[in-house]
Amino acid sequence: MTVFLLLRSLRYTKKCGTFAKAFLDSWKKRWGAKMESSMVRRRVAILALKEGRFDIVDEMMASEKQRKHLESLWYTEMEVVGGGLPQLRPPRRLRLRKYAHKGTENRRWTKLKQRIDRVAGEEEAAARERAGGGPRLPIQSDQVRACSNEQRHFTVRRI
Repeated sequence: MTVFLLLRSLRYTKKCGTFAKAFLDSWKKRWGAKMESSMVRRRVAILALKEGRFDIVDEMMASEKQRKHLESLWYTEMEVVGGGLPQLRPPRRLRLRKYAHKGTENRRWTKLKQRIDRVAGEEEAAARERAGGGPRLPIQSDQVRACSNEQRHFTVRRI
């Protein structure tokens, strides 16, 4: 939670995504991988999207996708194994705190994915307009790099 709050101050800097990624990497190196929560990854992705650093956005999205996959594997394993030895249920207050805001965080990730798709689509349309001989000069092929975003659509970005 501390890293999440510290990253908030980077919203007003010019290279917020780059600084956020470097800050997160330095904290992970010093304190371990547990510093990178879902909320922290989402905030780094938002800052990188603001800066236009799609490589950082893709890295955060892949990391979140991997976390969800590992979590689903863990739930499947717990269903098969049966949860190990029977234990007493913890008080309701502790159960609710453990899973608090899980749906909210998933909804925020969904909104971020929609925003990424929209920004990537706008960039693609602008690149097509420039390449099509619109009012701007066309882009040379060495200035454009193509990459896919989670194998759903084709994105063109300026280098």
